[in-house]
Amino acid sequence: MMELEKEYLAETAERINHYSRVNAFRWSEEALLNVLDNKIRTPIGWSKQLWPKSNLSRLRFYELDSELKKAGLDSSFWFVSNQIDREEWLIDNPFITKQIIVTFEKNHGKIKAYLYGIENHEKILKKTDSLLEAVLLSQP
Repeated sequence: MMELEKEYLAETAERINHYSRVNAFRWSEEALLNVLDNKIRTPIGWSKQLWPKSNLSRLRFYELDSELKKAGLDSSFWFVSNQIDREEWLIDNPFITKQIIVTFEKNHGKIKAYLYGIENHEKILKKTDSLLEAVLLSQP
């Protein structure tokens, strides 16, 4: 990867982290408590004690946490909000209204791809192997 591209991606990730932080501070205490309710969302970048107990799920949480950090994103703003099926999880950052579907290898913790939605008369899912691309291009 070219040096300029790396620099651009790092700056982009920092801007996403900044907007997440700023928006989180703007939320009311009640809204924050609703979002952070563990029955609705499971935090990725917080205490690993909050993660599910199964080995496969924990492995996938580690993978998500690692990939978010590798992309330069602060994993404490990201949550698993729905397990669509065994190999597809919906992750989101409610502070910047971003949602991404993560697909995993069957019976494995390795991430296969990211799916993000775009609007074109109806919601269309696009596939990428870049987490940062999925975050940038996803539309609420």
